[in-house]
Amino acid sequence: MRTVEHMLIKHGVLKTFNISRKISPTEAEKIKQRALLKCKNKSDFKKVFEQEVLNFTLEIIKKQRVPGVISPHVPKELRKQKSKTILKKSEDIVQFCIDNDLKNSEIIYLMYLITKMLGITEEDFKKYWGGNE
Repeated sequence: MRTVEHMLIKHGVLKTFNISRKISPTEAEKIKQRALLKCKNKSDFKKVFEQEVLNFTLEIIKKQRVPGVISPHVPKELRKQKSKTILKKSEDIVQFCIDNDLKNSEIIYLMYLITKMLGITEEDFKKYWGGNE
């Protein structure tokens, strides 16, 4: 699952773009400790540790501007606090999907159900993104 999009990919200059950052030994130890606290048994450690590294990386992306990374469209009417609340709930849903080992088809079905239950239409998506497609 792609979590960030880069301008150079969008315009066909690069095929892929990876963000990397050196993790200090202290940061690595903190990530390891969080993973150890969350894993239920030793066989879960690798999966939990990888998720913790991903969470750490996403936090860095949110806090620090990465040149060329396209930020998702956030409507002006969303106040900063409301936007943070929506982001937190989104992270909760993602964590639910990870914890329950949902397949892509199950995640797509979940998203489909949410949009249908809220009455969101394709036209709503087009208006949101400002497209006329």
